[in-house]
Amino acid sequence: MRNLVRSAQRVMIGLLAVVAAGCLTDPITGRVEGVPGGDHEGYDIFDRNQAGTALAGGTVYSSCNGTVEYRFGTRMGHAVIITHADGFVTRYHHLRDVYVSTGQSVGNGHPIGSIGDSGNAAGNPHLHFEIRWNNVPLGANRELNYGRMLFAKTALDFKPGPPCTAAPTCNQNAITLSAGEGLGRGQAMFSCDGMVMFVHQSDGNVVLYRKRQNPGQPFSWQPRWASGTDGRETSMLLMDWNGDLILYRTLGGGLVWHSNTAGHSGARFVVQEDCNGVIYTPGNVPVWATGTICGQPL
Repeated sequence: MRNLVRSAQRVMIGLLAVVAAGCLTDPITGRVEGVPGGDHEGYDIFDRNQAGTALAGGTVYSSCNGTVEYRFGTRMGHAVIITHADGFVTRYHHLRDVYVSTGQSVGNGHPIGSIGDSGNAAGNPHLHFEIRWNNVPLGANRELNYGRMLFAKTALDFKPGPPCTAAPTCNQNAITLSAGEGLGRGQAMFSCDGMVMFVHQSDGNVVLYRKRQNPGQPFSWQPRWASGTDGRETSMLLMDWNGDLILYRTLGGGLVWHSNTAGHSGARFVVQEDCNGVIYTPGNVPVWATGTICGQPL
């Protein structure tokens, strides 16, 4: 039970605690070219190539744990609003694609959409990003401003945290279940590039998906591995301290499925970009894997 409580504490950590820890995630890699002022209540962040052209399609990440609301408006276009703890809200406007839905819980660094030019940003793709506290926008002239306090920035450049090969940004905590951490029903984790999803579904099944998208077509998630536990009463997928990845029936109750890797204390589970989910020992020795390859069907 202590492990499950510790996992829940990590999942539900509030925005203030994240800010204090200095681990709030930048929503994209780019440069701020517009700041709050007048009726403009957020930061316009652009992803430009070497020629200076504003690019669309880059992944937008949630800046902190919270609950999603999707909206569409003539000005903001496709937008995701995430409600965090302690009265904080972050807003992500002008998206091209939206990867999440209203009511969904997301973690810090969760892919939520892509940079676009919807709404009044037509022909000028960028991310309009806001932080609000008790519905008051936190702007460049306020005590809690984005550029200097919340994200501990000294320059208006956005850069990723821990790097990952072939990924625009990567939050290592988001792709790893360390000992004592877990996924509740409906919660998911992603590979570093956001193309592989490992989810504990509401039907009780644990599934590894690969994101696929053909030109001009909406993306889809294609299954690559499953625990085969759909229809079962499950509550938590836990990376136990003994090295076993366990799907529990109820909090503190019996197990429904497990990786059978007990005896590797301190092991961690990682969702990799090659579509494999792997359990590694503290010495980086793999002891279990989903055995999946991106191009290989389930």
